[in-house]
Amino acid sequence: MNIIYTIGYAQKSLEQFIKLLKENGITSVIDVRLYRNSQWIKFAKEGSLKHLLEQHLNIKYKAMPELAPTPALLKAYRKNKSWENYEQEFNEIIKGRHLERFKDNILGENENVCFLCMESKPDKCHRRLIAEFFSGLKAGAEVVHL
Repeated sequence: MNIIYTIGYAQKSLEQFIKLLKENGITSVIDVRLYRNSQWIKFAKEGSLKHLLEQHLNIKYKAMPELAPTPALLKAYRKNKSWENYEQEFNEIIKGRHLERFKDNILGENENVCFLCMESKPDKCHRRLIAEFFSGLKAGAEVVHL
């Protein structure tokens, strides 16, 4: 497919989360969080989420810390709240990590991939930046935020 999806689980019930994944035919969820064991939303803990997706929804789950921000970048953003700085620094991190090497694994022909993070809205979340990066590697790809 030529759609790259993203989803944030904050402010969504488990039912809403599942419905969005199913309605959009998601076949693979890629967890791009730095910290994958949320204490606030139990279904979002890595083990619980992997079990839910793979055993109950037949959706592949993969954690990719290579797509997460660094702890230092996240800490700086929480301190100074400058999204412009965060976005610029994260895009530099992306370049330095040579993420294009994951293109075929992430954007497989039969995959309907969805990048997962916590933030409810994508405008100030690195999952949007990751999705935009990968959409630039696939002709005709568009990004849809669930």
